[in-house]
Amino acid sequence: MKTLCTKAKGNRQVPWNPVFVGMKTNTKEALECEIKSRISAQRKIDVKIVFGHIKGNRTFRRFLLRGLDKVHTEGIVALA
Repeated sequence: MKTLCTKAKGNRQVPWNPVFVGMKTNTKEALECEIKSRISAQRKIDVKIVFGHIKGNRTFRRFLLRGLDKVHTEGIVALA
């Protein structure tokens, strides 16, 4: 993301991106909506269960291999 503006704060420059600020505002407004906040909360629960299953039942804690050919098996576990 390219910094579009900087604000002086004392003797230092603080990067400020108005696009990012707009995106943060949109997200905050979306989460204030009851339906969208409920969907977001449910998404967090659903994802944690899947990763817990992969880590606990499959004993898959980290990716060990590098390269597209080698990670094929590990990729299948991640897709499951």
